[in-house]
Amino acid sequence: MKSLFAVFWISLTLSQFLVPLTRWLFLKLGKLDHPDPRKMHSVAVPRSGGLAVISAYLIAIAIFTQLPASGTYVFERYGDFLLRLLPAIGMVFVTGFFDDWLDLLPKYKLTGQFLASGFAYLAGVRLFDAPPGFEWFAFATTSFWLILCSNAFNLTDGTDGLAGTLGVVSCIGLITVSLTLDFYSLALVFTPLLGAILPFLRANWPPAKLFLGDTGSLTLGFLIGCGGAALARRFPAGEGLTAAILILTLPLMEVFLSSSRRLLRGKSIFAPDSFHIHHQLKRQGLPASGVLWRLGALSLAGTTIAIAQIWLRPWQRICLIVPFLGYLAYQVSALRYPEFKVLGEGVLGGRIRRWLRHQILLRTMEDELTSTTDLPSILKLLDGYAEEFLLTELHVNLFTHQLEQSRQQVSEESSYAVRIDLPYECWVNFRVPTSLRRTENPAADFAAVLIRVFNSQRLARLRPVTETPALQPEATLVWDRSA
Repeated sequence: MKSLFAVFWISLTLSQFLVPLTRWLFLKLGKLDHPDPRKMHSVAVPRSGGLAVISAYLIAIAIFTQLPASGTYVFERYGDFLLRLLPAIGMVFVTGFFDDWLDLLPKYKLTGQFLASGFAYLAGVRLFDAPPGFEWFAFATTSFWLILCSNAFNLTDGTDGLAGTLGVVSCIGLITVSLTLDFYSLALVFTPLLGAILPFLRANWPPAKLFLGDTGSLTLGFLIGCGGAALARRFPAGEGLTAAILILTLPLMEVFLSSSRRLLRGKSIFAPDSFHIHHQLKRQGLPASGVLWRLGALSLAGTTIAIAQIWLRPWQRICLIVPFLGYLAYQVSALRYPEFKVLGEGVLGGRIRRWLRHQILLRTMEDELTSTTDLPSILKLLDGYAEEFLLTELHVNLFTHQLEQSRQQVSEESSYAVRIDLPYECWVNFRVPTSLRRTENPAADFAAVLIRVFNSQRLARLRPVTETPALQPEATLVWDRSA
């Protein structure tokens, strides 16, 4: 424990010097993070504060290895894992630094993180030990986990103080879990990291004077992911990986919500936006300090449960974690994301089922109308499908054949008319109730099918005359909401 305190104080002292130095340097260089609609700060702030944090961390390790006490005991017995991990830390650190300076494309960032994951795997970081022949699977899952953790932590670096707070809480949680499980080599990884983050947190506290940047956020997330993978491998019963996931509650929840939202909107999961958790809380009226305290408390709760569940039996672990997951679900619903509200209505409210029925009816109607060449049969089909689509009125004129159908009395204020002018002076008119949901409303789709089916060439074949028809204009569609 004395050695852990020593490396902690070395890192803390170095960071207290490097944090203000880094801020001064980036102010001189003009490398600032300027406000824009996606960001919550109102003034330009130096970024790449992670340069000070990770530099203090690496220098503290280098100094610690030269101390007599560390050489005779700590590093001889527990330092091998940390030394093997340094190339991976250096790779992700360089990737984040270049991203801060050059705004790397996502593919280059992912390449750097993937290479760092490879170095970490060679150092012994893996989620599980795979049987012979399946090492590739262990490598793939470990790489995915480390890249996920890196980017998850990066997504949270969007409001003053949050990244520093999560870094401190995560390090305390991993150190506590490591010491509880006598995993001293892992505690040695995160003890100097805690010392390096604390002075940065003071500069990052609202109003922030320095941001972590990708240099720090990617590296912190990667290191925390390495800690989770190491715990999962050493304790394969599940308590290790469960602890890591709970410690990363907020970052993992952020990456899940962000990816899901963007996919539901049809966007790339890497597309930036201003709808992260901290943005939503700010829209609900919370000040920056209120956002920080709420999200920090959520992270602390997850970390506390992560430590407590280690000593529990599996059924007790479930009884502790399930209510916490329910609380997270409640917090997500309180964020009022429209994507998840619509998805819930679609799945639970039956909208998806109604949409499928609607599309199947349209496809069937188009196929039957296309394959039918008898005008009376076509009118009969249109009459039947008008009833299926809940149309209140249908009026059809196809040459000498006409159909007029009115099924129920609906006021003009609660319905609207659609008029389709077809070639050869044919037409189809129908009326649609405004009460129909969008997934059940046939107006546009029903009209589009009729226009495709009854084009000039098709009507020329259906026309009950022998002379060659003159060229006719294509169909036109008129919406009448005032009729």
